Amino acid sequence: MALTQAARVQTLHLLLRDGIDFGEASVSVHLGDNIKQCRPKFNVQLVRFHAYSQDARLCVVTTQTKYIEYTDKLRKDFGNDYGKLLISCIRPHKFVSKDTVAQWLKVMLGICGIDTTKFTVGSGRPASTSKAKALAVPISTIMAKAG
Repeated sequence: MALTQAARVQTLHLLLRDGIDFGEASVSVHLGDNIKQCRPKFNVQLVRFHAYSQDARLCVVTTQTKYIEYTDKLRKDFGNDYGKLLISCIRPHKFVSKDTVAQWLKVMLGICGIDTTKFTVGSGRPASTSKAKALAVPISTIMAKAG
């Protein structure tokens, strides 16, 4: 999710479980609050992730579907308030902090073989936009994703 949206940790932390809309080739997730770059003409309320049909293991939509399916069983203790999308994988399965989201991203960078002493969680945002530019993604699309 972080790479496909050039998202900050704060954006991932604000994703809400309630109101997720699964489309045919995308999933739309609402944000629970304003993000860092929020301003009068740029106020993101919704984040849309597009399917990656070439490899289901890398597809955000497939992963989101499985994550919702699995975590909805764990959320039964939350009552009707589903709250934030990301919850802890250990008991008591509460909503996670921004620091936990950042730690998860750091662990994944390490698993991918990236030197986490040199590259931080914040490196994903500029790296993903640079890669998109190198792949000839239109600047308007990159700017819309990255804000």
